[in-house]
Amino acid sequence: MKRMLMAAALAFAAGGQALAADLPQASPLPPRAPSMYVPAAPPVYNWGGIYLGLNAGGSFVDQPAGSFTNATTGAAIPGAVSDANSTGFAGGGQLGFNYQLSQIVLGAEADVDYLSNKSTLNGTSTIGGAPVGTFTHTYQLDFLSTVRGRVGFAFDRILAYGTAGLAMGGFQATRTENSCTVGVSCPGTSVPGTNESYSDLRLGWTAGAGVEYAITDSWTAKLEYLYASLESLNYTFPIQNRTTSAPAETVNLVRVGVNYKF
Repeated sequence: MKRMLMAAALAFAAGGQALAADLPQASPLPPRAPSMYVPAAPPVYNWGGIYLGLNAGGSFVDQPAGSFTNATTGAAIPGAVSDANSTGFAGGGQLGFNYQLSQIVLGAEADVDYLSNKSTLNGTSTIGGAPVGTFTHTYQLDFLSTVRGRVGFAFDRILAYGTAGLAMGGFQATRTENSCTVGVSCPGTSVPGTNESYSDLRLGWTAGAGVEYAITDSWTAKLEYLYASLESLNYTFPIQNRTTSAPAETVNLVRVGVNYKF
């Protein structure tokens, strides 16, 4: 009996192997394609933070012709003096900060620039239409300082902005008596060669625009234009006994600069 069972088991095993050999073989699975590499997007530049920088450029100043009066009587003194225009060098530094909201950049900046602007004009004093003396007026604007707000729109590393605020300039005027008719146009001790100077701070407003580019995460470069209007002044030269009314002075400033962002 045992022999019969063993023979049946062997026959079943052999039949199973033959059946398996007759079945179609399954195709192997295709190789998996490698996953595509997608580089990470570069981070968007953030303009927020405190910065400190330097600037340099050109300054264009216009001082319109003033009127002259006798400081004692208030009578008008005719004089052939025209507008005083000058072109000079501007250079200085700035300190500011930015705060970024999405692509909107809000900020504030304070700066001070030395100006080399100086103009000299010659005038003639007349009485009854007859010339009785000549004089020279020299005008200087030694510096311009501003405190401004800034509103800009950022295109990643490029920032375009507008700016406006307060301005202050260091003004100086010097009058030199060149020639005069003694007793007629030479008041007091004002003799040829006499000169007097007046200096003051002129307040006003400024507005402009610029574009700034982030060279690295810390260093930026900018190109900027500012227009400033400084208040009118009345000042007196005591020796010449003359009062001058100077209209508002205007400044056009074009400059480039670099900033370091902390």
